[in-house]
Amino acid sequence: MQWEPEEQAWFTYINFELRYKEIDRARAIYGRFLHVHGHIPQNWIRYSRFEERLGEITAARAAYERAIAYFEDGGENGSNLDESLLLAYAQFEERQGEPDRARAICQYGVDYLPEEGSQELQQGLRKYQPAITD
Repeated sequence: MQWEPEEQAWFTYINFELRYKEIDRARAIYGRFLHVHGHIPQNWIRYSRFEERLGEITAARAAYERAIAYFEDGGENGSNLDESLLLAYAQFEERQGEPDRARAICQYGVDYLPEEGSQELQQGLRKYQPAITD
């Protein structure tokens, strides 16, 4: 892995460790993998889903937060954030029964991403609007 191979080699290694129930080793490999291939938002999503499947909700949430921090550049028009990353994070929060968090994530994306790159987040924002009660 020192040669920093393509993504599939990393996933094969991670799956090997998981086959032998070496969760901590698989988690450490994911960390090294993201150091090499973290510039691809889908890889952060895969890691977060890995943690979620293990029932490590706090770790999955932290992975999404780290991904957002990784892609933010603080520039005008938000950042290098990808709509798919924010959408996956909002869906994660919805699965956790946190519609307010999901709405906040969608709102963040709508506020900071260009309008043409945030259509699905705008739909998500409408979806997570609180119900009006009388």
